Amino acid sequence: MDVASLSSPPSPAASLPVSSDRPEGWGEFFRMPVFHPGAQVRLGDRVETVSHITIRRQDMCIHLVGRDAPVPPEKLVVEPTVFATCRMP
Repeated sequence: MDVASLSSPPSPAASLPVSSDRPEGWGEFFRMPVFHPGAQVRLGDRVETVSHITIRRQDMCIHLVGRDAPVPPEKLVVEPTVFATCRMP
């Protein structure tokens, strides 16, 4: 070891244990909205049901039950699904 490394304080990131199951900087969980058939979504002040989802030319459209035109996902509100960032037993 050189003298310069002994005199500098250790960085906070160096003292934390790094888990090999999760990339650096990731938390234990993350939340993401997931659209699937039968999911309840909110469009404005109305609650709607998802019929099916289409992806065309990198554009996702959500089709709702009883509506002819698809709706962009940005206009819908859905409860996010929680995912774990490491393998769960």
